[in-house]
Amino acid sequence: MIAAHRRYLERQPEGQRLMLKGANLAGVNFSRQRLDMAVLAGSNLVGANMQISHFDNADLFGANLAQANLTDAFLTGADLRGANLSRAVMLRCALEGADLRAGQLMVWTGKNKGRSVPAVADLKGADLRHANLGDVDAAEADFGQADLRSANVYSANFFGANLSGADLRGANFGRARLKGARLNNAKVEGASFIGADLREAEMRNVDLDSAVTAGAMLLMSVQSASLHTLPVAIRGMIEQHAQWIESNGAGGKRLILTGASLAGLNLVACDLSGADLTACDLTETNLSDAKLCLTQMPGARLDRCKLNNADLSGANLGQVVGQNALLLGTNLSPMPILTAEGRPSGREFPVNLAGAILKGADFRGADLRGAVLDGADLTESNLCSTDLRGARWQQAVLTGSARIGCRTN
Repeated sequence: MIAAHRRYLERQPEGQRLMLKGANLAGVNFSRQRLDMAVLAGSNLVGANMQISHFDNADLFGANLAQANLTDAFLTGADLRGANLSRAVMLRCALEGADLRAGQLMVWTGKNKGRSVPAVADLKGADLRHANLGDVDAAEADFGQADLRSANVYSANFFGANLSGADLRGANFGRARLKGARLNNAKVEGASFIGADLREAEMRNVDLDSAVTAGAMLLMSVQSASLHTLPVAIRGMIEQHAQWIESNGAGGKRLILTGASLAGLNLVACDLSGADLTACDLTETNLSDAKLCLTQMPGARLDRCKLNNADLSGANLGQVVGQNALLLGTNLSPMPILTAEGRPSGREFPVNLAGAILKGADFRGADLRGAVLDGADLTESNLCSTDLRGARWQQAVLTGSARIGCRTN
């Protein structure tokens, strides 16, 4: 078949285009083969050896290329919509103009019955060092924890893509379109974002000072404060925590700062989800726009602490104490509990504010649905325009609090 395909490409007699839709080609050796324009949509190519092979303009829609070896391979203009390239080795792979957008895959559920399932191109953990992704369309593709060191991503479309935990050191993202992309916990030292569109991008725990961002559009992006302003020990622990988050606990180290003082630190937009900040002193700490999902903070000191627009879904703030804390627009809603497969379980962790003493706190516009406020003291707090539907507040003290526009049912 490969010989017939070669004759097809050379327009010789008896040539025939290679068409193997949905074929099982796991572990097959395609090394050094010329398979431009081949049709392998939906095929199983797990662990296939495709080194130095040519798949330019090939149809690999929905193909499974997990752990395949694509070192020095050519996939220029290839259709990789919805393909699975997780943990694939793609050193120096040429992907100019390839299509890595999401695809609609048909899943058969019975005789003559099927349903269309959306699938993003999955490149989680892929090795793309020195790869050429210039002008690639990778809108909404998943590059989580991928290695893109020194890759060329010039003028590529990464709209809404996931690059969380990815290693982007030395990569060229000049004029790339990254609007709405997630780069949380990514390494960007020496990376170039000259003229890139990073509007509305999320870049928590990212040291943008170590990258080149001249002419980049950053309007409405979420950026952590410069980590270089933090004490060296704290900065190192946050970096370890970032790895812990992205690896789901397999790497790095959870941030545990029980009883520590973080007073006055600038932690804007940092991702401290799941951290243990029990009894921490957060006096005048700036945690605006921070991600604190499921963070343990019981007994913490929150005097004049800024938590505006922070995400505290599922957090434990039981018995925190603070005067004039700012929680404008803060998300204090329940955190949905997922199954081992990542699906909604129907259960959720509510935010715990039981016994909290937050006199004079400003909660304007905060989402407190389902929050546990039993015994909390919110004297003279501002609860205007908050959403308190489903919240519990037995024996809560609300003396002098403002509740104009507050939703309770």
